[in-house]
Amino acid sequence: MKESLEIREELEGKAYWVRGPVPAERPLHSHEELELNLVVRGTAEYLVDGRRLALREGALLWLFPSQSHALSASSDDFEMWVYVFRPRLLKSACKTAMFVPLRRSEAEGRVFAQLRPGTFEHLRGLCENGWRAYSENADLFNGCIRYLLLVAWQEMRQSDGEALESKALHPSVFRAAIALCREPARESLTELARQVGLSSEHLSRLFKKQMGQSLSDYRSEQRFRAFREIYGEGIGMNILEASLAAGFGSYAQFYRIHIKKTGKAPSEGRRGKAF
Repeated sequence: MKESLEIREELEGKAYWVRGPVPAERPLHSHEELELNLVVRGTAEYLVDGRRLALREGALLWLFPSQSHALSASSDDFEMWVYVFRPRLLKSACKTAMFVPLRRSEAEGRVFAQLRPGTFEHLRGLCENGWRAYSENADLFNGCIRYLLLVAWQEMRQSDGEALESKALHPSVFRAAIALCREPARESLTELARQVGLSSEHLSRLFKKQMGQSLSDYRSEQRFRAFREIYGEGIGMNILEASLAAGFGSYAQFYRIHIKKTGKAPSEGRRGKAF
């Protein structure tokens, strides 16, 4: 899905602070803006271009306009800076050979890295400065993100730190994972297998091998993510109603998953808090 980020006309980009479990809505999307992700805390999983990327503190990831992507999971303590940059900024700022690749719609070569501590802290500081400028002055914010854009790309290109954990997924496994992100309430895994072009047995084996968990466990994880989003919105549903809306077949099923994921009974959580 091509997404409009609704950036104010006077701004050359936009800043986001992502915190906690990722929402279930719009799991797979793209946009015309170049995107930078810097993980500050916790862990998460990205599905992008048929690959599964494991993110942890210090991970830097660029996403290009042609890349449909989705955060499919994250830890309760997950925190990440996200910056997006308008094409017009890229055109004016990226003129030398090192930075020209940022103007393209498709990624070329390595576009992610696990940063060394010193580099990570430097970029983290730049992201924080940009966030403060975002609410103060358009010119100041535009100057901040222009500098962040260039420095972050240079650091990524020159980084000799660890590589991110990245695994290519079978196209059917990728489509199945995205489908369960988008519709965690779906009941029939047999129908899902048919839709992605494999037999149920083949998809089940391949999914567990590549994703590290069974299809049903992955579906339960996505349902739990949806429950936390629904219940945390405070829209009047009690725990049972929210769990059923998220796709769980019964309270007993939800209870088992809640205990497994949190070590606590559902009644020990509070609306609006991470479970």
